[in-house]
Amino acid sequence: MSAIQSTSAPASSLSSTASNPSLTSSGTSGTVAPVQASVGPVSGINYQTLISELVASQQLQVTNFQNDIQTDTTQQGDYQTLAANLTTLATALQTLGQSSTFQSYQVQMSDPTQMTVTAATGASSGAYQFQALQLASTQVSLSQGFANAGTQTLGTGTITIASGGGLSTPTLLDALNGDTGVQGGSIKITDAAGNTTTVDLSDAYTVNDVINAINSNGVADVTASTEGGHLVLTDTSGGSGTLTVSNVNGDQTATGLGIAGSSSNGVLTGQNVYEATANTVLSQINNGNTIYSPGSAAGLQITLSSGNTLNVNLSKASTVGDVVNDINNATGNNGTLVASIANGALQLTDNSGGTGTLSVADENGASIVQALGLNVAASGNTITGQSLLGGINSVLLRNLNGGQGITQTGQIELQDRTGATATVDLTGATSLDQVIDAINNATTTGGQKLALTASIDASGTGIQVTDTSGSTADNMVIQDVGSSTLATQLGIATNSATSSVDSGNLNLQYVNDATSLSTYAPGGGAVPDGSFTITDSSGHSATITVGSGTKTIGDVINQINSSSGIDVHAELNSTGDGITLVDEAGGSGQLKVAESDGNATAADLRISGTGSTVNGHSEITGREATVINVSSTDTLNSLVTKIGSAGIVSASVVDDGSPYAPYHLALTATNPGQTGQFFVSESGVNLGLQTTTTAQNALLKVGSGSNAIIQTSGTNTFNNALPGLDVDVQSVGTSSDTATVSQDTSSISSAIQSFVSDYNNFITQAQTLTAYNTTTDTPAALTGSPTVATAESALDQLITQPFGSSNSQVQTLVDLGVTVNSDGSLSLNQTQLQSVLQNDPQAVASFFTTASTGFAAVAQSTVTSITDPNTGSFTLASNALQDSINGYQNQITNLNAILNNQEQQLSQTFANLETFISQMQEQQSLIGEIQPISSSGSSSSSSSSSGSKVI
Repeated sequence: MSAIQSTSAPASSLSSTASNPSLTSSGTSGTVAPVQASVGPVSGINYQTLISELVASQQLQVTNFQNDIQTDTTQQGDYQTLAANLTTLATALQTLGQSSTFQSYQVQMSDPTQMTVTAATGASSGAYQFQALQLASTQVSLSQGFANAGTQTLGTGTITIASGGGLSTPTLLDALNGDTGVQGGSIKITDAAGNTTTVDLSDAYTVNDVINAINSNGVADVTASTEGGHLVLTDTSGGSGTLTVSNVNGDQTATGLGIAGSSSNGVLTGQNVYEATANTVLSQINNGNTIYSPGSAAGLQITLSSGNTLNVNLSKASTVGDVVNDINNATGNNGTLVASIANGALQLTDNSGGTGTLSVADENGASIVQALGLNVAASGNTITGQSLLGGINSVLLRNLNGGQGITQTGQIELQDRTGATATVDLTGATSLDQVIDAINNATTTGGQKLALTASIDASGTGIQVTDTSGSTADNMVIQDVGSSTLATQLGIATNSATSSVDSGNLNLQYVNDATSLSTYAPGGGAVPDGSFTITDSSGHSATITVGSGTKTIGDVINQINSSSGIDVHAELNSTGDGITLVDEAGGSGQLKVAESDGNATAADLRISGTGSTVNGHSEITGREATVINVSSTDTLNSLVTKIGSAGIVSASVVDDGSPYAPYHLALTATNPGQTGQFFVSESGVNLGLQTTTTAQNALLKVGSGSNAIIQTSGTNTFNNALPGLDVDVQSVGTSSDTATVSQDTSSISSAIQSFVSDYNNFITQAQTLTAYNTTTDTPAALTGSPTVATAESALDQLITQPFGSSNSQVQTLVDLGVTVNSDGSLSLNQTQLQSVLQNDPQAVASFFTTASTGFAAVAQSTVTSITDPNTGSFTLASNALQDSINGYQNQITNLNAILNNQEQQLSQTFANLETFISQMQEQQSLIGEIQPISSSGSSSSSSSSSGSKVI
């Protein structure tokens, strides 16, 4: 038993007397019986009772302190209980203080089968128009059928799978008219026979959409096509009237398309609506192979006829207009050179008056001249650049053959298999569509149209020319005339008994110095930061580090070319889709590239590995495209394994259930939508790959009428299609779907109800803990607590205290239907609350969420002043109680020490008393043993002694 509980002497003190040898006697019984715990073994006195009575007054003080501690501990627990209730209240206030609580909306759709619309933060109540024009799809290509997937071999050759290189990318309507686009609406067409129709183009997204809508109008006999940067409408009605195209209902759609007008000769050639202007963004020019200007150094050097040079910094240019301004404002220019835009190309006019030659060149590792079409010779004092854009849906000739272009355009001779011939002059041609149009429109000197049709081939990366005459009388002939290299470099030169010729992959450049590393890795990911080591053929090495400052392919090339210690040259490859490293050390080894730090930097740049000898040099050529070598033993199954690491596509074998040739190689794009588009070229093998599902983005029309816009997404989800509204399209709609967005007040109502409930919980608990029981005449632990009373008063004031603007209909909680009951609790009138929310939801939001002065902020501050773990009133009261408890515990400790000392002293005193009594008893016993001396005995003794005496 502990000291603060014991009221008897310690047993050890009393039992010590039993072992004292002096407490035994030699009386009749021989020894004293063992001493009992509370009774003296000799005296029989109950020492325990005596000691308890002697220390009782001090022990009463200990008991009183214990009772005080219990009271304070109970009060502490009650404060903690109340604080916990207020913590729950604080959570409700936090919800009421968040703007998102008042921005919850519900959406009703007029056609829920077309799409779903979800309202989030930032949405506003209202009715919004959406229409799903097109669903997203992931590209799938299938081969021809094979009888067996595991044993039937495929031949030998290569399959090239690339994410770029397509020669016919649909031109967006937004790109027309210098990127200002075309207003949505309708056009009216009247053919030469008088047939009139209105064509609705409000849903058109590309120029092809316009062409398809016109060609399928079903009333007017006209055929739409493109030629260069303009639309062409050809009347096929046979009528003698006038072909007319006009705007409808005030829309400017026909004008924007450049075809508003009329023609009496059956052909309406529109205005040029697709050429570069000052507004054209640089990422759009040159088929996306934009300018590369490293760092902040000047990248373009212009040498004037006077011999002076202008160094032009284009690092901050984002449009063609910016380029013009940067040239005209270059340091030292002062009007000696004037840059301008003419017919979609840059023009430089030298006013310096010198006798030299005006020229332009790249400097400081930049790649600008070709991208801007300025790699042409000056004519007098003027350089007129090449077109910055190809024709509609077409590409520039200078980007073919890996960016090497066509050496010399000129005339080509054509002959169909009937023997009919024609010569077309393509001198000055800049775009592939010009070549295709020239072949398709070629006529003999007598005006006979040749039976030759040119088009983009099935792979999308080359062109094919087909004889449609059905004759075999003569060879098909396509050949260059004079110095022209056009037909040869396009891969269509032929003089043979064939009815079709295909160019093969024309290797359109789609990777250049400006290509970002953020999308260059396999699968369209980012090339990771890291280091790799290049070892040249002589064994010398250098480490290249790709870090945060290395952003483009050009940055990598410049780092390699500026590295000391190795003799290696980096350049763009000849296929237009990567980097080539050429060893110039002349050593006996092979060029090698290896990772230095375990990252896949070199691998994702496609340059890791060991080189091979090409034209006497060890070279490593990296390609964005994946080239699969098909051997004589490959089957569909083994080909799937080889393609598996391509990154651009996934490969599988599909069984169509046919009894004859059911197995097909299926290639599926890794990425959905347009970004997943891929192109497959076969060489030496013929798998007959055909695209069965085209890569396309989902299209969503937002709004209605001429102000509608069309958005695109690689998936069927449009995040933030309008502020706060996310759209998931499920089916193509024939009309607009109305999304009616209204505020969802349930979350607001729930939050206010939570506040009321939590407030009432606190009030109920506070009343219980401060109550006085008149029946038992006993108070609760916190009865009369000024701390609780102050807290209740502070919270009560919040209910009727005004907040916010004085002219708002919501200034107090009472305005929202919150009333105070007679017992201090709150009630919420939901009908009144909903009425206020319906009439003025913004006032309710402002009442709660206004920073610093809104209800939630002030109430939070009030609760914090009560519950703060350092300065809150409940915390301070609890801390004071703890100090009191600590004081009581210290006094109990001191009293225990005193009690223990007194008990030990009393126990020793009584033990000594027992010893003394025992000794007295022993002495008494000894005295009792002494015998009295008789008289006879004394006389005899004397006589005897006397008789023996010797004299």
